[in-house]
Amino acid sequence: WLLYATILTGAPAFAADGAAETLPAVAEEATEAKPTSPAKIVGALSLQQAIDRAISSSPRLKSSQAAYFATKGTRYQAGAWANPGIGVEVENFGGKNSMKGFDSTETTVGISQLVEIGGKRSARTGMADQSMTLAQFDQEAARLDLIRDVQLAYTNAVAAQEQIKIAEDEKERATAMLKTVKLRVGAAREPLIQQSKAEVTFASSEIGVEQAKRQLVAAKKALASLWGSDETFILDSSDFFEIAPPVVASENLKKNPDIARYDNELLKSKAAFDLEKANAIPDPTI
Repeated sequence: WLLYATILTGAPAFAADGAAETLPAVAEEATEAKPTSPAKIVGALSLQQAIDRAISSSPRLKSSQAAYFATKGTRYQAGAWANPGIGVEVENFGGKNSMKGFDSTETTVGISQLVEIGGKRSARTGMADQSMTLAQFDQEAARLDLIRDVQLAYTNAVAAQEQIKIAEDEKERATAMLKTVKLRVGAAREPLIQQSKAEVTFASSEIGVEQAKRQLVAAKKALASLWGSDETFILDSSDFFEIAPPVVASENLKKNPDIARYDNELLKSKAAFDLEKANAIPDPTI
């Protein structure tokens, strides 16, 4: 009976309390959360498309999701009962005369079970529950931070794209000015020094165009890195010129996950305090 009971109850601790049925679902969720290669961008990329792309493929969000799944596993483990133990004790062997060999051997087989008292298990599961909730807040905060970073990176990229137009306009004006100055110098209506100045201005405008193009490439790479890609694309600048009034911070302050988490931080600390008090009570082993 003892051996039979040991086989039935000797499952790993994480399989207790129905966790065995739940863990495969967690594994499936974690598999679904793996980053996928985003489809190639077709046409001009809008701000909303950039946000959706980052949310669906960002390595940063995958990391926060994995951290949440880890807290779920910790919760299943925290709610499990301690595993039973089995022991075998052999006496009266290897001696002399009547105790020679295993002639007078006494073998005792026993099974033991640790019984947690004092509310240890409930306090431990309470801490794990709050850790799961806090991980959800962290995941939402990571999503909002990613949206903010995409907006900033997209704005910088569109600004760099518009800066190229400004630099090219300056180059056109410098080209026209140089052409006019050359004609006036050729007609002896301007000193040669004016042509030198116009040539310096033209050269500076060319450098400005090249610098603007390099800045655009760097800004696009910074934007694409937010969804784990290095592809090239063009940007839709229509959102760049739409300016909306700022939202009053106090209206959405309570919804901010960095602030809403404080109540759960307090509950987790209380559960940890209860667990430490419960640990002062020794647990019997039957």
